[in-house]
Amino acid sequence: MVTTPIVAAGVIGLGVTGWLIGMTLRVSLNRFGYRIVGPRHDERDRPHPGSRWWVPVSLGLSWLTLATAFADDYWPWLLLWLPFSALGVWLAAVDLDVKRLPDKVQAWTAAHALVAGGGLIALGLADWRSAVVGLAAVAVLFGGTHLVSRGGLGFGDVKYATICGWCLGLAGLGPILYGVLLACLLAIVWAAASRHRVFAFGPWIGLGTVLTACLIGFDHSLNLPLILT
Repeated sequence: MVTTPIVAAGVIGLGVTGWLIGMTLRVSLNRFGYRIVGPRHDERDRPHPGSRWWVPVSLGLSWLTLATAFADDYWPWLLLWLPFSALGVWLAAVDLDVKRLPDKVQAWTAAHALVAGGGLIALGLADWRSAVVGLAAVAVLFGGTHLVSRGGLGFGDVKYATICGWCLGLAGLGPILYGVLLACLLAIVWAAASRHRVFAFGPWIGLGTVLTACLIGFDHSLNLPLILT
């Protein structure tokens, strides 16, 4: 990895930008516009989720790490991962609050993943075949778990994981496995630490995916022996 003052400034600038966007997301989230209000399902009386200080912190750190990982000729991958991580933080905050991943924002995430992924494929930086394998394999794995668990794993989690499978598959078959394993491991650790049998899985799907994306970047720039492709 070759770092110049201009590249270093750009990396720091993206980290600060991520933090600022996170602050904006935090303000938006704390208005609770995503909560459902209706006769059949009313989320207004749910407990207050707190200040959610972690939203700008996590997004700033995510953008800083991603920018560092892809600060070479792989920089076009940031067009996929930066917006993905921003949408993922918003989805994580909502899921932690109401145990739900809104379809509209998932649709935005999927549309962005397809457009950005198509651009990376056109540039010769991504492989559409492994992306399709990732989408299909994760859909079958999580969809089957949803059916076997009789809804214990929400269908929103299935859709989100499928989007993540496509994104990770763009970089090869290895990242798909890394992403799934990291998501499950993080969720298990959280469940054990919090002693919760019912918890939001969406944040861990997103975090596992972003962590794997960082590994992809560092694997390329530092030639790490991670066997990610």
